[in-house]
Amino acid sequence: MKPTLKNKISLKTDFLVLLIFLFSFHSLLFAQFPVFGDGVTDSEGNVYQTVILENGQEWMAENLKVNLFSNGDSIPALVTNSLWQVANSGAYSIYENNTTNSTIYGNLYNWYVTIDERNICPIGWHVPTDFEWTDYSDLLGGNGVAGGKIKMQDTLYWIAPNLGATNESLFSGLPAGCRYDGGNYSNKKKYAYWWTSTQLDNQFSWYRTTNYNSDNLVKNYVRKQSGYSVRCLKNQPLGLYDENNAQISIFPNPTNDMLTIKAGGFSKTLFIQNLNGLTIKTIQMTSKEEQISLNFLSNGIYFIVDSSTMKRIRFTKF
Repeated sequence: MKPTLKNKISLKTDFLVLLIFLFSFHSLLFAQFPVFGDGVTDSEGNVYQTVILENGQEWMAENLKVNLFSNGDSIPALVTNSLWQVANSGAYSIYENNTTNSTIYGNLYNWYVTIDERNICPIGWHVPTDFEWTDYSDLLGGNGVAGGKIKMQDTLYWIAPNLGATNESLFSGLPAGCRYDGGNYSNKKKYAYWWTSTQLDNQFSWYRTTNYNSDNLVKNYVRKQSGYSVRCLKNQPLGLYDENNAQISIFPNPTNDMLTIKAGGFSKTLFIQNLNGLTIKTIQMTSKEEQISLNFLSNGIYFIVDSSTMKRIRFTKF
């Protein structure tokens, strides 16, 4: 039977679709990571370059400079040292109160903004945990070389020698300096500091730093009132987490006031995160089974996250 005109058009269409699919698959298969993403816009309309890693994570390639939480609430700007050093909630400042520094280097935030439920990052993004920073550093070859790979390769914003800077990660790290917990500013053009959303204890939290004279990326902790830069990480789709493989179990679920957690080992660190990927609480397991109170949570859907695997289990608080 001779093919009709309609059949010929259908065959051509199918062939074109197949070509497009093969081209897209080839591009994905042989893509050279990292690559720039589509960017992201914060609650004030500031647009940030983003970078996609080979593990699928997408990071901001610029320091955050937003003055509003993602719900539109203002983040307090604390200018005086006396207010800065006693803050126990989210706040920001600009290095030496010079707006040019904010334009180039971003704002300096205390740690409390990183765990505020109103979310300092754009919707669908979050401040990375200590584990996620470690994962990133490992991907770059470890702390001994990761600092150089995330530093902008220049001596305009960095002072010389800017040792080991290649920026092969496209992270484009800049030395924003810091604001000490006492309120004084220091180390612009010399040191870069970035918060994690993970606390060590009631007074201290974890951060990462690199400097002009090193290619290391150093993990350390500091008082929560300190002012550091913030980068945001895009939330991973829920489908990337297999709840059946998590080495933890919880009950009852749904729950009201108390939640029992069973973990597959001692000294396991767990996070409670909300739907935006924001870490609300860190739990250090000291036994294989523990009960925790959920009085600090409002009703809604949350996740228990295993910090060693980043696998998570969803639960509902009612």
